[in-house]
Amino acid sequence: MADNSVEILESEKGRDLCRGEEQTHPNIYVRDTVLSLKCSCPLSQRGCEWLGTLGECENHLDVCSYVHKKCKLGCEIVLPRHELKIHVSEQCNFREIPCEHCQTDFKAGDMPVHIEKCPKMPLKCELKCGTVMCRMDMAHHLEKDCGRVVVECKLDCGRKLPRDELSMHVNTKCVQRMIPCEYCHIDLKACEMTIHLVECPKMPLKCELGCGTVVCRNNMAQHIEEECVEKMIECPFIKYKCEVGLIKRKELNQHLEEKRTEHTELKLSAMEEILMKQSENPTHNEIIRKQGEMIEQMSQEMESLKTEAKLNKEILKQILPKITNLYWKIKMEDIRTSIIAITLFPYIYKNSSKLTDISLHLS
Repeated sequence: MADNSVEILESEKGRDLCRGEEQTHPNIYVRDTVLSLKCSCPLSQRGCEWLGTLGECENHLDVCSYVHKKCKLGCEIVLPRHELKIHVSEQCNFREIPCEHCQTDFKAGDMPVHIEKCPKMPLKCELKCGTVMCRMDMAHHLEKDCGRVVVECKLDCGRKLPRDELSMHVNTKCVQRMIPCEYCHIDLKACEMTIHLVECPKMPLKCELGCGTVVCRNNMAQHIEEECVEKMIECPFIKYKCEVGLIKRKELNQHLEEKRTEHTELKLSAMEEILMKQSENPTHNEIIRKQGEMIEQMSQEMESLKTEAKLNKEILKQILPKITNLYWKIKMEDIRTSIIAITLFPYIYKNSSKLTDISLHLS
């Protein structure tokens, strides 16, 4: 049949003609004869291969895949029935489909708009830290977790740096972090440590006088006063007018050894001076007591010299005449007061035997 015949048959009028409803006086024989005629589908030119009678054609058209139908979802598109199924299930923008992320149903045509706002849509971090999260978690990620977000140091040092560098900054670089002094172990801010070390009492320092000893700052004064070998100290015989006066502590022992004879002579001279003054003021009891103590001390020193491994006989020869002379001066002193004789006698008597032994030894 021609295309106009197809259009007629697809219309309601065409179907009525096939049923004979337009005949005022239908001839049943003619109708049956016509309806039994063999024919192909009116839409054979579109590709339908159906063959049947004219009477069966109406029923065929109700199911023919090539009949054009409007989309039932309301998109107004007209397609052959066999294409319409695919269109409705896969192509129509009015079909309902679930969002693959939030599983909410939307019209297919609205899905691109929804995807741009879907809260469950997975996205990479806006600052390219590499983290993937749902769109609804992006704000929280940027506020709390993202390592690329620039934040201020929580210790209020004023620095701004990426969050993933904050931990190292706070622990190792921030000038406001608390750190212990390695010497006194007091916790201080890092920015205050330099000033603290200038005053830290436990900080080890080399001796100020250059002896090489390392001591804590708070022990420096005691070290210098009691131990430092570079400190200048007085010779113990300075009160007897030792000419050296001040000498380094490390040189004192050598000085005392080398000047032993001179020191003894200085002490004897001092004793003679005291005796001379005593002769002028014999009633001074304190002077008398000191004379006795000095004689006792000198006797002990002489005994010590005697017991040394290498006794310097020349020293004893120089000292002995002076001691003997002093002895006789005391003994022959004008006895204007009995106090002098009574006070000095025990010391002279006690050491007279030692003086005699020394004299015999030298002879």
